[in-house]
This record gives sequence, structure tokens and C-alpha cells, in this order.
Amino acid sequence: MPVAIIGIGCLFPKASGLKDYWRLISHGQDAITEVPETHWSAADYFDPDPKRPDSVYCTRGGYL
Repeated sequence: MPVAIIGIGCLFPKASGLKDYWRLISHGQDAITEVPETHWSAADYFDPDPKRPDSVYCTRGGYL
């Protein structure tokens, strides 16, 4: 059975779309940041041990 892809959508950190994201990358800008205060408190969940349950061992990411 033939399949037609009629659209695709993606979300990118610090960009409103794919073209903005590629522009950001091509200019050497870093979209990886500390956890925004609007998302969650890194201090509440951070633990350097990656095996500790219910915690995170990094505080930087590409947040949307």
C-alpha cells in the first residue's frame, strides 16, 4: 500500500522551527542550557550518581 507523508513537525530548543534551529547551529550558538526555572528545580532532583532512583545526574539540556 503506498504511503504519502503530507507534513511533519518538530520542536527545537531556542528555535521556532527547523530553519531557525539550523541557523542557530550554523552560527555556533549553543541551545543546551541549565534547567529553566519554569520547568523544575534542578536542586530538588540532582544527584551526581546516575544510578540513584528518582533523580537526574545532569542539569543541562535542550529544553522546549
